[in-house]
Amino acid sequence: MVQPTFCFVPTTSAFDIGNNSVALAPQDLTASYTNTAFPAAPRNTPFANFITGVRQNLTHILWNGQNSKWVFREMEQVPQNGNCLGYCQATFAITGDNAICAGGTTYSVSGLPAGTTVTWFLTTAAGVTSDYSYNTPTFTTAFTGSGSVGPDTLTATIESECGRMTVTRRIYMGPPAPVYFYQDAANSDYCRRKTAFIIGNYDPGLQYTLTGAPPVSPTGTFSVRGLFRQVFTLTVRNACGSLSRTDTLVYEPCGQRYYAAYPNPADDALTVEQTDSTGTQRTTARGAAIMAASSSAAPGTLYTVRLFDSYGVQQVQQATATPTVQLATGSLPTGLYLLHIEVGGVVVERRRLQITH
Repeated sequence: MVQPTFCFVPTTSAFDIGNNSVALAPQDLTASYTNTAFPAAPRNTPFANFITGVRQNLTHILWNGQNSKWVFREMEQVPQNGNCLGYCQATFAITGDNAICAGGTTYSVSGLPAGTTVTWFLTTAAGVTSDYSYNTPTFTTAFTGSGSVGPDTLTATIESECGRMTVTRRIYMGPPAPVYFYQDAANSDYCRRKTAFIIGNYDPGLQYTLTGAPPVSPTGTFSVRGLFRQVFTLTVRNACGSLSRTDTLVYEPCGQRYYAAYPNPADDALTVEQTDSTGTQRTTARGAAIMAASSSAAPGTLYTVRLFDSYGVQQVQQATATPTVQLATGSLPTGLYLLHIEVGGVVVERRRLQITH
């Protein structure tokens, strides 16, 4: 098995540094040797010329295009003193915008040594003017589509007599795609009115902003907390445009809540009243309050009241966020009815009532 972190022949041994006549120090073993600046005696090399390897270590003594050309020139008595030190130690990166927009974007690789060629390749996508360019220092392209294509990869292959290397960059083509997120149950605290979310298609190359909630973290998570009813908007943008999504959270409190429905029997009107968390009874001149504990919403939270007759047919429906709602029952026939109170589409209270005229 090849161990990629070791050369087949150590550099100092291959160059016979010191001619086996001096003790080598640690810095001799880690020095960078070039054929344009030969090491001085007594730590010199007996070779008149040499060529270094490519940027990556070879798995064995290998004849490739680079050292084959070097040997041919040596035999032709036209020595080549190529120096690959700058190429092998350089860190290359693609510079340019994170998004390809309609106005066009140019990319380049800076700090390239002389004699270097660069070949560009962008995975073909709808609405991109060019996806391949051979031996050019820069790459210019534009997005001509009308919708989001999504992120892709721009590749620059850098070649010289010192070897070949590839650098890549994640590029967004066109405006960002719609953002989606899902609840992170492990980091949510429902009773403390905190809900954590994870952005499913998070891309660190895009910008995310939140209104009505703390900022999005660098890992693509955010939390929403606050009132019983919380509205927040998440916007994602790049240089080509932005998209927003608005959502609403309704927090149902943990613990006991109370409702009152009166009078019972009712004649022309029925009042449903949302009480405070202590369950304090409220009374009116029309009759005594009928109290019942439930795990429903706190005052100020949207809830829906429905009234069904004895056949299960809905006769009245009203949604409200006010503590008190009044249902008109004067036109309903005398008889027994079932009252439903719903929060978030869930029935949290059922009550039997009678209507008489």
